[in-house]
Order: sequence, then structure tokens, then C-alpha cells
Amino acid sequence: MVAGALAATIISAITPLVVKGATAVAKTAGDIAAEKATAMLNTLKDKFRVDGEAAGALKRFEANPERYKPIVEDILAEKITSDPQLSAELSRLLNEMGASLKVIQEMGDVSGEVTGVEASEIRRGANVTVDQKAGNVSGKITGARVDRIG
Repeated sequence: MVAGALAATIISAITPLVVKGATAVAKTAGDIAAEKATAMLNTLKDKFRVDGEAAGALKRFEANPERYKPIVEDILAEKITSDPQLSAELSRLLNEMGASLKVIQEMGDVSGEVTGVEASEIRRGANVTVDQKAGNVSGKITGARVDRIG
């Protein structure tokens, strides 16, 4: 996986942990996902510890994930490029976490109906992220429409 894509995927995987905590992640995504996300975050803390800028950005990300997400993602992409061990470790943890799907929709004005993800089933342990941004909305925007989770 390319460094930028891996960094974006890792940050997407740990953001729910930072926002909601391990217990909430375990309830929605499963114990394995929570365990692997925690391991990823701890790996980042360990690797970023020796770099003041990276450590500070990660700490601010933990306090305000949406604001600092792009900064930490950018720093992580640089670290992955220069550290093959970090790339391998994060890739391993991500693979052990389970299936992952990220949908990004950037729309102008919306007057119809838009759905980010439509699925009959999302299995426990899958990591699904839907990020939607729209201008003026006079229609209906749905992040995910899922018949069954679990």
C-alpha cells in the first residue's frame, strides 16, 4: 500500500478509538478491531515519541481528532516512507484488524438523495468509514444504509 493511503487508513482506523474509546469500538466493531486500533495508536505514540512535532500533533489529535487528523496523517505518511519497519508493523496490524472500507464523498449542492454505503450486511470486525461533505442540502443524505450488522 502506498504511504499516503496506508497513513489515511491507519488514521481512519484509530479515529473511532480516540473519539469513543476502546469499549465503544469493541461494541461496534468487535474486540479484535479495538485491540488492533489500540495497538496502532500505541505504535504511533512510541514512534512519534522521539519527534517533538509528531508527538505534539498526535497529542492534539487525541484531544481534537477532526481538526488534527490531516496533520497527523501527513506526518504519518512521511514516517511510513522513511521507516519500513513502521510500515510493516502498521500494515500487519491493519490486516489483522479485518475488512476495511472508506467512502469519501465531496459534493456541491444536494437536491436529490445520496447514500454513502448501501449494504445488506456488514460483518462484525469490519471497519467502515463514511466521510461526507456537502454544500447546501435540500435533499436527503444518508451515510450508510445497512440491513444487518454483526
